[in-house]
Amino acid sequence: VYRYVHGASEVTILPAFQADHLYTLSIIDGQTPVVVANTGLHRWNGSAWDNLGFPPNTANLNIQLFSYRQSLYAMVETLSGGDTTNIIHRWNGSAWVEPTTPLTGTVSEFAVNADGLYVIGQFEHAGEDYELINWDGDQFQGIASSNVRIEAIEATATGVYVGGWFSQLGDCVCYNLGYWNGTAWSAVGGGTNGRVLDLALADDRLFVYG
Repeated sequence: VYRYVHGASEVTILPAFQADHLYTLSIIDGQTPVVVANTGLHRWNGSAWDNLGFPPNTANLNIQLFSYRQSLYAMVETLSGGDTTNIIHRWNGSAWVEPTTPLTGTVSEFAVNADGLYVIGQFEHAGEDYELINWDGDQFQGIASSNVRIEAIEATATGVYVGGWFSQLGDCVCYNLGYWNGTAWSAVGGGTNGRVLDLALADDRLFVYG
């Protein structure tokens, strides 16, 4: 793992750890690297790598990491009875604890803000189909689906932008782009005249790719 210090033109090689394969690298809280490897989840503590082991049921190593309320969480995708499910575990400093009830479906992308974790994909929750689900630190809540497909998400401090290929988003007439403020949907400008594949925020400006 290499670290580049912006503005200093300096590249540092972090110490190696024991692993045959590295799968993903996540940056938690904007500063802490965590690597998913075949030997565990390795978190950089400033001077060395701490091996956090694996949450339960991580056979396929499809693990998404995120931080919420100053805690590290791992969302683990697994198969249960032929269905794809996702379970969230919290790292308490010594072990992975408090697994959530399973969320049935496949996560394609996620974002985090003060309201918790937002995931997009194809889900079944409480007997309904959803494309956008929120986890508030305690339970999952279905938010909405579109009339075609949601494909991108980006979080603000108080809501989320979603993009994709649609003209209806929940109860909002939204052309391929919409904003959820935590309670209601709104259109973003006049939307776009084509499919939105990705979103990015910088200095309160929304960038749309498609």
